[in-house]
Amino acid sequence: MPVLPDTMSRRDQSRAFSLVELVLVVIILGVIGAIAIPRISRAGQDAASRSFAKSIRTFADAALAYEGMTGGWPGEADAGVAPSELKGMIDTTAWERETPLGGDWDSMTNSSGVGYGIAAVYGGAIASETMAQLVEVDQIIDDGNSATGAFRLASGTTYVLILERSASARVVSSDDLDTLQDNGAEILGELTKRD
Repeated sequence: MPVLPDTMSRRDQSRAFSLVELVLVVIILGVIGAIAIPRISRAGQDAASRSFAKSIRTFADAALAYEGMTGGWPGEADAGVAPSELKGMIDTTAWERETPLGGDWDSMTNSSGVGYGIAAVYGGAIASETMAQLVEVDQIIDDGNSATGAFRLASGTTYVLILERSASARVVSSDDLDTLQDNGAEILGELTKRD
């Protein structure tokens, strides 16, 4: 039986990749992907939070300017519809688009302790991922606590930047004050122990 000549010379064989080398490359690419993809995703979420913060500040600035010029707040409109008084002061198409974190922009008047505010209204309960991003926005523009400050959770479906509290708004209940005092004493005790 004749022997067939080897079609690959030794030089050609040394240029080819072995199975081990290919597996190592695949593993390295997998590790790089596992590190990079979450960072890229997180960067997108951070950008959406910053965009939301910028938009709500812009709308709030326009409402404050209107109130300064007229002595009254812009009127209410349906969620996703810019108040007619702000037309020419804001980009109404930005108001009428979905917010960067989902939901619709809305002006809030005399509701949930709010005299006037700019809100993001969601059709149902706010998803936990969106809620986490709204807390990030709270850290950017306020105190980072969804229960206190000017930017807060008004209901299970609405987050609002309060520009004026309603006259009947109860900022802190006596029970809340007791809890705050108890927590403050506990924290002060911990700090004293450390010194």
